Amino acid sequence: MLEWMPMLEIRSAAVALESADLVGVAVPYNEWAEIRERGVSFRERFLPESVEVRDDVTLRIGHGAGGVPLARVGAATLSFTQSQEGLLFRASLPESRADLREALARRDLDGSVSIGFRDVRDTKRIVPRSKVAYLRDISSAVLDHLSIVERPAYAGATAELLP
Repeated sequence: MLEWMPMLEIRSAAVALESADLVGVAVPYNEWAEIRERGVSFRERFLPESVEVRDDVTLRIGHGAGGVPLARVGAATLSFTQSQEGLLFRASLPESRADLREALARRDLDGSVSIGFRDVRDTKRIVPRSKVAYLRDISSAVLDHLSIVERPAYAGATAELLP
């Protein structure tokens, strides 16, 4: 005797995320972060309006060099605005990067961002008998790039995908 088994039905659909913008805080002002460089631990913060943005600034995945930028200031696909909260950004992600948009939408990437910067003017204050060697206030820096990362130095450096 044959036993009747219900037919297995499967439903699937391709995830189609239309072009979307990534918006957030690239540099939160007055937020302390503990940094470890060359064997030295210190705390640093960016002072309000301390970051200069030029046309060659790009958005990328991670801090490694190479690869195609996701957006660029000079191409008008990446823009920055100063606010009390920090240096805000908006990036128009390439339509061909549905994988990135999907990872952000699913929260596989949580929207953490980080910056690379140079030409720094800062003030350092030694902290005796502390786990950090000094406190660093950054009063001026030139932004090199913005990166989507897994772990940001600054907790307030985050972004979200807008539909």
